[in-house]
Amino acid sequence: VLIILGDLIFFADIKKVIYETPEGEHRIGVMNVEDPHKYGVVVLEKEGKYIKEMVEKPSKPISNLAISGIYYFSKSKPLLDCINYIIENNIKTKNEYQLTDAMMEMIRRGEKIGVFETPEVYDCGSKEKLIEANNKLLRKFHNIELKGINIKNTIIIPPVYISPNALVEYSVIGPYVSIHEGALVKYSIVKESIIEERARVEGMIIEKSLIGQESIVEESFRELNIGPHSEYKKKGF
Repeated sequence: VLIILGDLIFFADIKKVIYETPEGEHRIGVMNVEDPHKYGVVVLEKEGKYIKEMVEKPSKPISNLAISGIYYFSKSKPLLDCINYIIENNIKTKNEYQLTDAMMEMIRRGEKIGVFETPEVYDCGSKEKLIEANNKLLRKFHNIELKGINIKNTIIIPPVYISPNALVEYSVIGPYVSIHEGALVKYSIVKESIIEERARVEGMIIEKSLIGQESIVEESFRELNIGPHSEYKKKGF
């Protein structure tokens, strides 16, 4: 069983983890963090091979080794049994059923849970985190060339990503902007933002904004989080 939290972008060799995990054992991804309050954290045995304790978002952190949100269980039954156990016994942390509690019960029952390092994990669980992840990934991958991109009378400040099927005219784009397929940007200044598929942005100055699919935003100065199929227009009095 492979579980990957849906709000992550990560770089790790999962195939290697699966092949190298001994039969009957389990592995979870971990990373060193400066502020462990926001994560589930683990403590390893003295040998450093297996987990002996884990806590979800501790008020007093027991370590800086955080769970990154990638889990491989070579057998599903121990996990399912322990999930059922914490639900049947109403075992909650911070008023929620937690996978960490189920895994801690697995450890108490003798299951071996080891770790593998995930040095590159990008949390996309909020608008702010998604924008931050976009910035980091653009720095890593997209100092772009402008060949094949539909731009007209536009200044590009790298790093940016512009889909070949997007259209950008009379604008200043960047740094840290992703413009996706079918999007239209005109007469706008955009930085640190994501403009999703087939969205339209005209006459805007936006920063740290997320513009959803097929949304329309026109003539304003805002920090925006616009969902798919939305429309925002400045109206006169």
